[in-house]
Amino acid sequence: MLWTVLLGLSAQAQEIYVDGDCDETFTIGVTGLTPDRRYALVSSASEGISVLTEGACAGATLGLDRETLALRRLRTVDETGTDIVTVPGREAICGMYTQAINLATCGVSDVKRLGHQHMMVAEGRGGSYGSALHSIDLETRETSFVADLDVPVTGLSRDSEGNLWYVQSMGWGTPDVGVLNEGTGAQTWLFESEHDGPHSGFSWMGERLFFWTENGDNLHEMDPLTGEDLGTYYGADSYDNAMCGDARGNLYRSDGNTIWLLEDDGSGEEVLCTIPDWPGTSGNDCTIHDGEFYMLSGDSEERTLWHVDLSVCDATDTGIVLPDGADALAGTP
Repeated sequence: MLWTVLLGLSAQAQEIYVDGDCDETFTIGVTGLTPDRRYALVSSASEGISVLTEGACAGATLGLDRETLALRRLRTVDETGTDIVTVPGREAICGMYTQAINLATCGVSDVKRLGHQHMMVAEGRGGSYGSALHSIDLETRETSFVADLDVPVTGLSRDSEGNLWYVQSMGWGTPDVGVLNEGTGAQTWLFESEHDGPHSGFSWMGERLFFWTENGDNLHEMDPLTGEDLGTYYGADSYDNAMCGDARGNLYRSDGNTIWLLEDDGSGEEVLCTIPDWPGTSGNDCTIHDGEFYMLSGDSEERTLWHVDLSVCDATDTGIVLPDGADALAGTP
């Protein structure tokens, strides 16, 4: 999928896009630069705040972590004000963040992530939730079968390094938690949850892992190394199928018609949106992909992918019909 975001700190705006995947080749393009002048492409292991202290652009602020900030490219562009670079995809750079600086104006682009550019969805078969893995391409609006899963899942979520985590589908009992290879469907067991029953909400938020148990409808934080419960925060009166976190430290939940913003310190939650005409009977799962909110929703006959604009509480059908019984969704925040 192609990402394009416009942001400039001057009249000359820089636009950066990233196309490709960790398992393939990345194409990084920068447009809107000052013709025949230099620009810099920098990277970092994570987002953050870096203020330049030297050079012609001293004082400019970048959206990258300063400790791991590195110069990757210094180039004079031609009369089109455009530069394109191709980088082989590999684990060493997967999950890194990049940003462009126009050295003529000191304007900066948005921050883009070099990561897996597609969504993943787990499909239920034969009455078993999440027993097959599929990928979703938003650009082509197609889903592709990846593999059958040995352990059915009800939750998928990516950590900050791009690893795809799962929680086992479980009626009653303590479900397994592990990491999924999205290329082969191979599942690596990590630990067993301390809690009994279905974990209907399951999501990373930054470096913290949260889940929502249907047994008591409670929000919990889980130690991602041991599975230890780090805190039970609060319950809710509504039944929850969906929970997802973004890269800015926000955690959301939804019952299909209402979307809440959760306070991760346990102080409560606030209603962000109510969408009365939501399709189907429930919101089966949600995810943040490239900073946008998506919802897997529908009924027993058909599941579809919806984009939700949280600023105006409007849901739009993407036109992507998901496999029957699709139950768990994961994007790249």
